[in-house]
Amino acid sequence: CKTINYALSKGVDGGEIRVAGGVYQQQVQVTHPVVLTGGFSTANWVTPDWTTNQTILDGQNAYRPLTINADGVRVDGFVVRNGNASGGTHVGGGIYIGGVNVVDRATLANLRLENNLASNTDGGDGGGLAVEMGNTFNIPAELTLSNVTVANNTASTGSLGSSGGGMSLQAVGNSPLNVEMANVTVQGNTGGNDFSSSGGGMAIDLNGGQATLRQTRILGNHAAKIKTMLGGPSQGGGIYLVDGNLQLENVLIAGNDGERGEALWVESGNLVNVKVGMNYVTIADNYRTAPDAGAAVHAGGAQTLFTLDNTL
Repeated sequence: CKTINYALSKGVDGGEIRVAGGVYQQQVQVTHPVVLTGGFSTANWVTPDWTTNQTILDGQNAYRPLTINADGVRVDGFVVRNGNASGGTHVGGGIYIGGVNVVDRATLANLRLENNLASNTDGGDGGGLAVEMGNTFNIPAELTLSNVTVANNTASTGSLGSSGGGMSLQAVGNSPLNVEMANVTVQGNTGGNDFSSSGGGMAIDLNGGQATLRQTRILGNHAAKIKTMLGGPSQGGGIYLVDGNLQLENVLIAGNDGERGEALWVESGNLVNVKVGMNYVTIADNYRTAPDAGAAVHAGGAQTLFTLDNTL
């Protein structure tokens, strides 16, 4: 097929679309439940190798490369780069997954999201990835990320409140969102340009759900590009969590910064008790400059219970 969208239009629910390595400069939109797999070659349509046969969705700094508006989609084996959602919703520069009563389950595997931008004005969310999953029936939504790198993405180059430089994961509707991450690297992302920005690496709003991160590295992310207290400090250099529980296992959080909660900001939201568990977690060197170093971990709102094992 000449385009990925044409192949998707011919696909059947539950089927697989296989994509050969190459650079694809098109706005790919998935509107029914399929598996979209990259990393093949024209000589081998059986065994994918996404590192050798790089399959690149390139937004040319003009549009979002990939939009998923269907339940139960799996995307595997792509590089998503140079996306820009400024001309649209200012949400999800590289990939957008949603919305309410549309997507309850999604899986992303073997991906690299790099150099994407959600907004070149105020108020962008999810530079590399934006997720708005859930429903009005109180059925938990489930998002899985496996072997994913999210690097050098920006939620907004403008001022005011922006969130999730690398990714913005949000529950919508009445349902909780549960997130499973394994072998994920979130590095060198930026939330906003200055004040009132949050989640340099990731901003997560779970509506009572839980995020579990295993074998994950959160490195060198910035809640805001520059330091300022005007209009409200930036929050959560590495992770900004609202209205959910968090479990970290074999996780490194280092070199991130934000004027409040340099590594991790936890806000209880509607929960009476928030649980944050850490096992084999290292939190180190999370500040812009040494004289500015603040609290690495900040908890706000209702009671937050931290369970720390083998943690520095």
